[in-house]
Amino acid sequence: MPFPRRLAIGLGAWLLITVFGVEVWYRVHETGETLHWSFEAPTSKEDFANVSLPDPLGDERRGASWTERDGSRWTALFFKWAAGPPCSRILARLHRPENCLPAAGFKLQVDRGVITVKAKDLNMPFHAMDFDYDGKQAYVYFCVWQDRLKSGEQLRIRDHWDDRLVGLESVLLGERNLAQQTLEIVIFGYATSQEAESALRHQMQNLVRLEFR
Repeated sequence: MPFPRRLAIGLGAWLLITVFGVEVWYRVHETGETLHWSFEAPTSKEDFANVSLPDPLGDERRGASWTERDGSRWTALFFKWAAGPPCSRILARLHRPENCLPAAGFKLQVDRGVITVKAKDLNMPFHAMDFDYDGKQAYVYFCVWQDRLKSGEQLRIRDHWDDRLVGLESVLLGERNLAQQTLEIVIFGYATSQEAESALRHQMQNLVRLEFR
């Protein structure tokens, strides 16, 4: 048998084995229970109102604004892209405060990086940023999230903004084509970022609803 033909057969066999192995890897892991969460609108809060959101953004979208007892004003915007190809991950990461808020008159002042906020049994990564809006201080927290297997939850305690790490971790956990979602929270009424962050950590316990499927 000529060498090129043997090489072609060998490469073909290697490709089939690789494709089969990848499919088996994902199929085995996809039998596990998947963890989901969604935004729980605080409808009982003072001055609560639904916020209308543009149709092109997300397969599911919800917005709400309300006032806390301390006088602070909160707005939450929740978007979800259904499970599918990698384009949903791209859309989720393009819809970010530093890209969208300047068009509404917000000016970025400080990027505080990523903080981890405990909500129910979740460790949620929020990108913390300070904006100026018409002379008022706005504290913005933005979370990008990908649905994941319940068994892999404890592994996810790092910065979800690094797409390379997210992709590698998803492969190791046998996850693919999972839904993407974002939660953006804008807070007015606090003198310092430390006060705003403390309030966020307290309120997040009531703003998340967990689901297992």
